[in-house]
Amino acid sequence: MEQEFGKPSVVVYNTVIDSLCKDGLFVDALNIFSEMIRQGIVPNIVTYNSLIHGACKIGQWKEARRLLKEMTGQNISPNVITFNV
Repeated sequence: MEQEFGKPSVVVYNTVIDSLCKDGLFVDALNIFSEMIRQGIVPNIVTYNSLIHGACKIGQWKEARRLLKEMTGQNISPNVITFNV
């Protein structure tokens, strides 16, 4: 797909990650997140908000906290959506 359409953008990855998280497929979303990082795509606040929401949805509180720490470690500040997850 990459050869035909070019490298997926952060928006494409965010859309897939958010959809997976909303469907309760958090592990799959984390796998896509890892692929995103390997491809050199830098996650943004939307990426982390989706993952944090996905973790909370399935009761993975420690993972949600880890993602929040990772996000702030990347100098991405939480926003109102982050705090309302």
